[in-house]
Amino acid sequence: MRSYEKAILFAVTSSVSLTFLRGHVGLLSGRGWRTGVSAAPTTPGQLQTFAAQEQASAFPVPMEREISLGADLKALVTMYRTLRDFRPTVTNVGTPKAGLIGGLAATAARVPVRIYTLHGLRMETAQGNKGRLLQATERLAMACAHRVVCVSPSLRERVHELGLAPAHKTVVLGAGSPNGVREPPPPTPLPQLCTVSALA
Repeated sequence: MRSYEKAILFAVTSSVSLTFLRGHVGLLSGRGWRTGVSAAPTTPGQLQTFAAQEQASAFPVPMEREISLGADLKALVTMYRTLRDFRPTVTNVGTPKAGLIGGLAATAARVPVRIYTLHGLRMETAQGNKGRLLQATERLAMACAHRVVCVSPSLRERVHELGLAPAHKTVVLGAGSPNGVREPPPPTPLPQLCTVSALA
């Protein structure tokens, strides 16, 4: 697959979750990145409005929050085609369903850098077979990623406790954040030193 320099696609399950990306996408757009955002358009026009505000391309990919084999397969094919058309060098997927669908599609499309931003573990609210299935899909989503960005240290610890991903693959930004961390200010230049030579 032919790739472009500095191109990134963000994906979340629902357009409601685009708030996680607010400001982040626009910052990269302003720095010369070719950016795209993908989500299921829960509210009409929400995805397109967000993309316009962040100077990004919008790619609607219908995804169901609950398990639905037919809908999930259709979403996977749509996401793969989106990646083949957009040709990102980086994908950043978040929320459970987009993490799985986006991760599988990005792996199949051979995206060079794949990031999974983990906001929480939905599997912990499920029991029985559903809980086990969700745990297996989380493990698969993390296996597809080169890096798993956990939004807090406690979440990262829980990932390791459950054996969902190895420690070297997970990272927390700063003290923890769902939307990146502020850049440190540029260093203050040191005052120019003057030397005084004494005349003999």
